[in-house]
Amino acid sequence: MGYEKIRNNLASRLQSSNPLAKIEGFVGKLPIGIGDQKTREKLFKIPDEAYIIIDCTTDEDAFQWLNQIAKRNRARMISIFLNFDASVLTLAISGRTTSCNRVCQHLYQDVGEARTPVTQQEYRGVPRPEDLVILGAGC
Repeated sequence: MGYEKIRNNLASRLQSSNPLAKIEGFVGKLPIGIGDQKTREKLFKIPDEAYIIIDCTTDEDAFQWLNQIAKRNRARMISIFLNFDASVLTLAISGRTTSCNRVCQHLYQDVGEARTPVTQQEYRGVPRPEDLVILGAGC
């Protein structure tokens, strides 16, 4: 299934959860640096108009970029990601005065200081080379 079809299916499913919401999906690299000028301009405007920004990229640069946009526009930000083994799901949500980045920093500190049921090795473990995905094999 191509990225366009995945994007359309996901946007459609999210839209069905709330018909009053305006859900748009885009395929691209974040921070935005792809496509023609018209596409880039359109993509730059979208996060600025959002009430909620959901980051599922697992890309630190994209996370930081979206976090700054959310802070600047006082939008809520949600970051969702799995650890390498897909045994721990993290859902970090910004507050009224606390950025999503700050929430994640507190979480990382709590994990590092053993104040969570999840160990640091479980949470941030680095995969062995033999555990890495084989190129071309897909997900």
